[in-house]
Amino acid sequence: MNTLQDIIEYKKKEVQQKKDLYPAKLLERSIYFNSPCVSLKKYLLRNDLSGIIAEFKKKISLKRFYK
Repeated sequence: MNTLQDIIEYKKKEVQQKKDLYPAKLLERSIYFNSPCVSLKKYLLRNDLSGIIAEFKKKISLKRFYK
């Protein structure tokens, strides 16, 4: 397999572990499940806010995928 395939396989396993740890039924019983959704568009268009979104990303090492 190439590096991309290795990452995909790792992520599939990671997602399955999270699903096993937090089943959908458990999440549906959360107090936040039925809370109203916030509109990003409305939030960004508000005059009382700057509407700037910034994100910093760090380069990740692929070595953690090869254990």
